[in-house]
Amino acid sequence: MSRKISDIILIGPISTGKSTIGRLLAQKLGIPQCSMDDVRLDYYKEINYDEELAKEIR
Repeated sequence: MSRKISDIILIGPISTGKSTIGRLLAQKLGIPQCSMDDVRLDYYKEINYDEELAKEIR
């Protein structure tokens, strides 16, 4: 019996080890990993994210 892994999504606060656990899982299971750390800046540009405005709101 073989099971196919679909997607594994790790959710949690910043700096809690999601990327590290994701990398280790991907290596152990032989599946690709995509970390939001790697793609978030492009995504932010796409949605016109404004860091200064975010700081003001905070």
